[in-house]
Amino acid sequence: MKPRFKFRNPPFKYRVLFVAAFLAVPGTLAGAMASLYFGRFAICMGVGALIGAIAGAWLEAGAD
Repeated sequence: MKPRFKFRNPPFKYRVLFVAAFLAVPGTLAGAMASLYFGRFAICMGVGALIGAIAGAWLEAGAD
């Protein structure tokens, strides 16, 4: 029988997804600030969000 989804202790793949999405937000903000220096607002925000999501997934996946 498959375990039910519990918000307090979600399965591993959902936990990684939640942390990646959570850390993509500060990455987006950091990309917006970097665009003040580099220009290209959309590219900087996209790269910042991608780096934040990768870092979040990497940190959470390394915990187990």
